[in-house]
Amino acid sequence: MKTDSGEQRRAFFRRDFSLPVRLVLFATPEMSNITGDRDIPVTMVNISAGGTCVEVRSASPAVEIVSSGSIVDISLALAERPLPLRVLGKIVRINKTGEGALMLGIEFILLSRDEADRIAKLVASHVGQTESDGDR
Repeated sequence: MKTDSGEQRRAFFRRDFSLPVRLVLFATPEMSNITGDRDIPVTMVNISAGGTCVEVRSASPAVEIVSSGSIVDISLALAERPLPLRVLGKIVRINKTGEGALMLGIEFILLSRDEADRIAKLVASHVGQTESDGDR
């Protein structure tokens, strides 16, 4: 969220950012044991050390059952790491766009201090990117 002066009022600074990301549905509030295809095809919209917003444009079986409170396994491909950074997240917001896509707001819930620092450095290193309006 931004104030009238344009400054962010979040716990973590957020940037519009696109990274290779893989999202796998782990559990929903209604189902703790999900079978079948759990991949959710997404494109990252923004990221902070506290969470991310991703856009879902393609249908998949997992998209049909995802809900607020669902737990997802997130794999982020970072340039300085040979293996993806993996974190668990909780879907805290689902919004539909005018084009029929879904925007998922995801809070990181299992993230070490080192992983949070790596993400914060990544966000800080891309100071030329446009700030998110925080409404996603």
